[in-house]
Amino acid sequence: MKTGLVSKAVATACLGLALQSAPSWAADTSPETLSVVYWGAGDCGPCALWSKTERKQEFLAEAKALGVRLVEVQRPRVADPLSHYRWPKEDTALMRSYAKHQYKPSPLTPAFDFVCRGELALRLEGLADWDSFWKRSLRQQVKQCQASSG
Repeated sequence: MKTGLVSKAVATACLGLALQSAPSWAADTSPETLSVVYWGAGDCGPCALWSKTERKQEFLAEAKALGVRLVEVQRPRVADPLSHYRWPKEDTALMRSYAKHQYKPSPLTPAFDFVCRGELALRLEGLADWDSFWKRSLRQQVKQCQASSG
């Protein structure tokens, strides 16, 4: 689990990304809500294990019940530069929040960022982190985000 900053060049590159592919579901595009940003790559084996198995479906059911959005940010290949990540068109506000705070995309895939009101609260990297921590982390982050907003 890590958080970190990125150079202005990478932040600027993130802002300049071509926006493509809508997320699986997204009711609210504001960075003011709790979101989980999924960092993946088209040729990433562990990413396929997450997205094509019950892991993703179980998460989506729990997240939807808790009012949490999933934002899927992809790059074509693991070997591609981080600037090749593509944000969904619906999430430009969240993308701008990443650039504003100079949060760097995860170099590891899959990775999962818990973002509350536009601020990175927690990053899980790899399936081992995900499998070990997601349920507990999701519930904790929902509670913390709700407590800090009211």
